[in-house]
Amino acid sequence: MQCYLADTQVYGWVMVQEKSCDVLIIGGGLAGIQAALQASRMNANVIITSERRVGKSGNSVIAQGGYSAPFGHADPRDNPEVFYEDIVKSGEYLNDKDLANILAKDSCRGVDELRRAGVTFEMYGKKYAQKQYPGHSYPRNCCISKEGGINITLPLLDQLKRGRVNVLNHFHALRLFVVDHQCQGGLFISTTSGEMIVIGSKATILATGGGGSIFERSTNVKGSTGDGFALALEAGMALRDMEFIQFYPTIMMSPVDNLLIDFSPFGGDITLLNRKGEPFLEKHCPKAPESCTRDVKSQAIFREIMENRDVQGGVMLDISNLHPRELIENVPSFVRVFKVRNLDPFKETLIVAPAAHFFMGGVQIDEHCNTSMEGLFACGEVTGGIHGANRLADSALTECQVFGRIAGEETAKYSLTRTFGKCLSPIEAILAEQAKDSLVAVSPSKIMAAIKGIMWRHVGIVRDGKGLEKGIQELEKLRNEFGQRKEVSDRQDIYQVSKARNALTTALAVAKAALARRESRGSHYRKDFPTQDDRYLRPIGVEMDNCGNLSAF
Repeated sequence: MQCYLADTQVYGWVMVQEKSCDVLIIGGGLAGIQAALQASRMNANVIITSERRVGKSGNSVIAQGGYSAPFGHADPRDNPEVFYEDIVKSGEYLNDKDLANILAKDSCRGVDELRRAGVTFEMYGKKYAQKQYPGHSYPRNCCISKEGGINITLPLLDQLKRGRVNVLNHFHALRLFVVDHQCQGGLFISTTSGEMIVIGSKATILATGGGGSIFERSTNVKGSTGDGFALALEAGMALRDMEFIQFYPTIMMSPVDNLLIDFSPFGGDITLLNRKGEPFLEKHCPKAPESCTRDVKSQAIFREIMENRDVQGGVMLDISNLHPRELIENVPSFVRVFKVRNLDPFKETLIVAPAAHFFMGGVQIDEHCNTSMEGLFACGEVTGGIHGANRLADSALTECQVFGRIAGEETAKYSLTRTFGKCLSPIEAILAEQAKDSLVAVSPSKIMAAIKGIMWRHVGIVRDGKGLEKGIQELEKLRNEFGQRKEVSDRQDIYQVSKARNALTTALAVAKAALARRESRGSHYRKDFPTQDDRYLRPIGVEMDNCGNLSAF
């Protein structure tokens, strides 16, 4: 596909390609793909970029479970109003109510759109097979084929290839171009060759996902380092709700390490046990332990571990009440993993523990996916406000589909009424990036390892003021390492340092927001402030000053 401008120029030490488009999308998961499809259908000229491969990488691809939508096919009492109430209840009423309402109202439309695009859902005749998940009043999980999210992205990718969309794989966004508080594109570097591309755009969409990889234990794909959060902060925007990180409670540690399996459909037929063989969820969720939401389960498991009732750093998962056929039907990937290793899950001691899973916070958007910056839109996990203090189970793919479509439509309409304005010249952008990111004394991999350890120790599931202050102090010390420079030897250094810098910026945003919220709410638990305080029934914001310092407000 021909873009408006495709020129190549040489600036000193690096060759730069220049491109322009109506709509630039940064991120190749479900939200980004859906945005690209919608924008292109409205005759916008679209470029979509991804650090890896559009539609074949990112957290959308590895998502399990399904897609929540209140069709009422399993229980006719379900409807969008009930779904909305469940969303805000799970979010401890900290949600942006308008966004939560859009998610609830548009979710059924999203399922039907995906089905028409070739995504296969389990059906009972002409009705969706809907399952019950914790936190939902009624069964509303529409089950995708058992391999999960990739069975959504691949059919959409096929459509993308047939449309008017230019796909740029293996390109990392180094910075956004901002002129007079208006976003006009960005600077990108190839993750394979070090080639740089300047992309000018009338509208830009952040669809970069979350940042779970800044924690030592995470369900996220490698490279999920909060790039979009850092891009937004560096462009002068504020983030909200960054203290709220959802930890998935039951990530397997043994006999298979770091295996995410969604056992939600089994409800009370599986049990979590401590070292003494005692069920313990009843202590934390006495009314309905089988319906505990992820935040409550994760905190309960963490307490058992901290109070020395753990088994090898986790707790036991008892599946003895299940029939082998139920495992095959509901979690076939779990069965395959054990079969390949010649293991019988009913004979092994299954040990699980929580891991960082999802960011509720991020860039504030309105009902049109506009951010506070002219020309910049956002959708997917990079945004904040939809889920409040805790995301309801199986609503991540729903969010990506619903708001990805909205972002695509709105940017197309926006771009078709705009002309290209004055943009930062490529040479200015490259020199600024060379000064910022290519010269650092400490190995980026060492910085990343240090960040993961600090976040897990001090900014994890259970927090307190002293630990958060210690974590911030250690993160600030790492930040100072970026001021100790050495001569760049490889353009790939720019990419690796950018990733480490983004991870560090995201980590500091989380830690400072967590320190500022002196209460416990949803996924944010402070043992020095263990109860809710209505004075904090508001978003905590994080912003960056001109010197790169972060502060919460």
